[in-house]
Amino acid sequence: MKKNGSGTNIVDKGRILPADPNLPRFLCQNCRQNLCIVGVDSYADKFLASGMQGSSIHSTRMDNSFVVLPKQRNQTPGVPPRPRSGAMQTDASQSGKAIDESFVVLPPPAASVYKCEPGADGCGTNLPSPEGGPSNTSTQPHNSGFHSTITVLNRAFDIASTQTQVEQPLCLECMRVLSDKLDKEVEDVNRDIKAYEACLQRLEGEAKPVLTEAEFLKEKLKIEEEERKLEAAIAETEKQCAEVTSELKELELKSGRFKELEERYWQEFNNFQFQLISHQEERDAILAKIEVSQAHLELLKRTNVLNDAFPIWYDGEFGTINNFRLGRLPKVQVEWDEINAAWGQACLLLHTMAQYFRPKFQYPFFGPVNVFWSTRYDKAMTLFLTCLKDFAEFANLKDKENNIPPEKCFKLPYKIENDKVENYSITQSFNKQENWTKALKYTLCNLKWALYWFVGNTNFQPLTATASSQAQVSGAAGSLYSKRSTDSKERERMTGETLLKKYIVEVEKAREGENGKPSIGPVYRNVLVEDGFRPLPQGFDSCWDIFYHSVKKYPNNRMLGERKIVKGKGGPYVWLTYKEVHDTVLQVGASIRSLGVAQGGRCGILGANCSNWVISMQACNAHGLFCVPLYDTLGAGAVQYIISHAQISIAFVEETKISEVLKSFPCSSEEYLKTIVSFGKVSMEQKEAASAKFGVNMYSWNEFLQLGINKKYELPTKKKTDICTIMYTSGTTGNPKGVMISNESILSIISGVNQQLESMNEEFSEPDVYLSYLPLAHIFDRVMEELFISKGASIGFWQKDIKRLLDDIKELKPSVISAVPRVLDRIYSGLVEKISSAGILKYALFNAAYSYKLWYMNKGYKHNEAAPIFDKLVFNKVKEGLGGNLRLIQSGAAPLSPTVETFLRVVTCANVLQGYGLTETCAGSFVARPNELSMIGTVGPPLPVVDVCLESVPEMGYDALSGTPPRGEICIRGKCLFSGYYKSEDLTKEVMNDEWFHTGDIGEWQPDGSMKIIDRKKNIFKLSQGEYVSVENLESIYSLSSTVDAIWIYGNSFESFLVAVVNPNLESLKHWADVNQVISGDFNTICEDPRAKKYIIGELTKIGKENKLKGFEFIKAVYLDPTPFDMERDLLTPTFKKKRAKFFKYYQNVIEDMYKSK
Repeated sequence: MKKNGSGTNIVDKGRILPADPNLPRFLCQNCRQNLCIVGVDSYADKFLASGMQGSSIHSTRMDNSFVVLPKQRNQTPGVPPRPRSGAMQTDASQSGKAIDESFVVLPPPAASVYKCEPGADGCGTNLPSPEGGPSNTSTQPHNSGFHSTITVLNRAFDIASTQTQVEQPLCLECMRVLSDKLDKEVEDVNRDIKAYEACLQRLEGEAKPVLTEAEFLKEKLKIEEEERKLEAAIAETEKQCAEVTSELKELELKSGRFKELEERYWQEFNNFQFQLISHQEERDAILAKIEVSQAHLELLKRTNVLNDAFPIWYDGEFGTINNFRLGRLPKVQVEWDEINAAWGQACLLLHTMAQYFRPKFQYPFFGPVNVFWSTRYDKAMTLFLTCLKDFAEFANLKDKENNIPPEKCFKLPYKIENDKVENYSITQSFNKQENWTKALKYTLCNLKWALYWFVGNTNFQPLTATASSQAQVSGAAGSLYSKRSTDSKERERMTGETLLKKYIVEVEKAREGENGKPSIGPVYRNVLVEDGFRPLPQGFDSCWDIFYHSVKKYPNNRMLGERKIVKGKGGPYVWLTYKEVHDTVLQVGASIRSLGVAQGGRCGILGANCSNWVISMQACNAHGLFCVPLYDTLGAGAVQYIISHAQISIAFVEETKISEVLKSFPCSSEEYLKTIVSFGKVSMEQKEAASAKFGVNMYSWNEFLQLGINKKYELPTKKKTDICTIMYTSGTTGNPKGVMISNESILSIISGVNQQLESMNEEFSEPDVYLSYLPLAHIFDRVMEELFISKGASIGFWQKDIKRLLDDIKELKPSVISAVPRVLDRIYSGLVEKISSAGILKYALFNAAYSYKLWYMNKGYKHNEAAPIFDKLVFNKVKEGLGGNLRLIQSGAAPLSPTVETFLRVVTCANVLQGYGLTETCAGSFVARPNELSMIGTVGPPLPVVDVCLESVPEMGYDALSGTPPRGEICIRGKCLFSGYYKSEDLTKEVMNDEWFHTGDIGEWQPDGSMKIIDRKKNIFKLSQGEYVSVENLESIYSLSSTVDAIWIYGNSFESFLVAVVNPNLESLKHWADVNQVISGDFNTICEDPRAKKYIIGELTKIGKENKLKGFEFIKAVYLDPTPFDMERDLLTPTFKKKRAKFFKYYQNVIEDMYKSK
């Protein structure tokens, strides 16, 4: 199509068509050629004449015939555009205007069917038909093609409009090209539709999980519940935000106050400088006094056991010996038991001094036993004076022999003549009480002077003195304190022990801190392994190898024993031999394997110590299962957590604990736990409930054994590095941590303990019997029992009742007991109470024997050599009360009081040793040595299986390098360490650094190489029952109480409960006082009232219960301080952190009073 040069005609294929000059001209929007719009009314006849009449849309060439259709505004999608009324009649005045509407070019046949129907524009005019007449409503032939073309053009119009954003017409050629492209798009769409329909049919054929209405409602309720929780959490967060804002304001106020305090500090600092100078002068004066005291100390060193055992005083109305009064007055009627005790002490002292000089004193002497029960006081006391006078004369002769001037030779201060002392008769018959009491007092004074002479002129060491002749030995044999000779081997042994003062050796030098890291002290190890650690025995790769070796070596030895219950009471112990236990272990292992549990599986054990516990444990060892002890003392939900976390598939459970395991359902536990085996019986109700509700199979012990009958499984190969057990420790916050312990860890500890005991000739052997009552779920008892099994020794179990523990000990007669300080404290308290209530006579004899034996033990003698006579006469009852065969008591889990440790070492006739270790170090890392009283209060030197060093803790003032003595965090290295925390690599990295395990405990090296635990790095400490307490966590919880403004919590490792100092809230406490009308007065008075303390304890208990604290985390006693904690008393840092050491120092008396009151 071309435009003629005249501008009045259209040239198309050689033909010239006249153009309507009234119509606007424009370009094709695609090819940009000129287009001319032909009006419908003007050219209808020409189109008919051109051969278009009767032709269809498909057969007619439409190159020269066009219809212009204006674009409809607000056209409904899918409806063909209809021309407006009069759209083809364009006014001449509009020729110069820009086209403001869009047009589509159509052939006349297509336009002919468009008739203007009554519509929005109100037009009723019909377009001309191909014949030139008005079009009718009937469909033209071949109108299907027409409709298709209309649809294509309509889509072309939409695409052209959206792509170009310019509304212009298209020529037919461009329209055809666009139509072809659209056809291809349609084909692509059809293929996609077919593929989609095929996929849809396949999906319809597949089964689809559909939620039931009940499940949908359940999920809906769950989501709504979560939504409510989120809303509550948001509200709580907003509340906390408001509280933080309030605290920030308060901090701003305190910041201003701090600046004032800083100014005051500098003023006081200047005053301190002046005071320091004066204190230095005082120090010089004190040093001078120290020099004088040291000279006095040299004199005091001559004092021996007799001065300690028999303190004599005669300054008051009565003379006393060992605080027992000797005599009577009319107004002070002293009990005869006390007089007897005092007289017995005096006789015992004189007898001891006299026997030292045998055979000088050969006459019969009234010893304390004679006098205690004699009613002939007059004769006994007169004879006593005679003996004392003879001893004084003997002492005088000795001084003269030593060329001492006569005026300095020994003389009694009060003259003795027959039965009189300084003219006062010592006889009690027909004598005034005042005179008799004075005579006794003067007698004690003379005895004291004789003792002074004896101490100054003799060494009095009968245990080390060598008898000068056989006659002396035989003469001393009948005395109460017989002299003992030592042969050359004994002297060599004692000399060697005296020279061995340090039990550790340095293997690595200290290192200064670098890159912000703290300094590290020297690395030490036990002197026994100075040249390297002892290798593990050949052929021992797992705990199963230990047991199997003992079965082959000691098949008929007693291994596990339990008491038979007869009429509700414990009867004799019934024992299983090593062979019998081995057979049962294989049977249990076969039953486990028959359920599909293989090497690497997790097996849980829940219950008190018993034979079946050990058998189940050994079955795990045999088949390479991870033994996972379960115990509910870790807190609410601990059993449920451990089952899920460790993925336990089978659990052995004490009969009374089955309900505890079932409480862990329904939860994630049933995903793993499939089998429960009772140590005893199982009721049908329990079986049905476990099976129906949770899909868990439950067996009694005997039923479970039947599963493995006639089934044999080859035992898998086990390696040292394989995990043997996962023990969950009681964490202070959050969930328990699973400590993975390998076979090598347990084997290493057993080897180290054996080496330590062998070096002292104290090793365990077949005849030893061990009392098992500490939980096997703890590594301490687990390692001890593995150690006894390795020796072919016996293990007896308690009755699971702490009240019957002593009865079990008497029946079992163990040689070794492992205990925690709380149990030993009870034994100590019970013994002291019995001794105190036994009467003055027995009490006095016990004290004398105790002092005597302790003195010789301090001199370095073994407990069984220090006082064998007293062991038989006095301490034998204590020994028999503990079975009679006890030779070793091991204390762990918490510090043991030095008083209790010393007392038990003396009276039990057994070694009492403290040790230290953690689950992560496989129990023991340090153990004290027997017969070393210098180690009391310490945990002894390290075992010969670990390296130990101290790491400085600058923020707490502990220096591992320059400290005297060195102090710091205890770090341990060795093969006995754990393999990591189960599923908690981040926690493992927190405590492990370059093969060193950081214990978190602060230790102090002692001169002999033993370690003393003095603090805890993270303010976490143990109570006497061995439970850890996180003090900062508890303080944050208790601070939630509205009655508390501030709180400081303290726990003593020798006590079983917590105490606290509280700054009570003024308004809250006064409101309580007014409402209850129990207290009147100011705030200080209210704080001092016991009822107010009781009220605060009740509020703290309420908060503790709300936060589900454990029993030992509750506060049992409080002190109400009305004065807020401040920096003036040096209780807080500038950032308001608590200085805990300062708190303890400031409130020390208060703390002691609270513990005493409880």
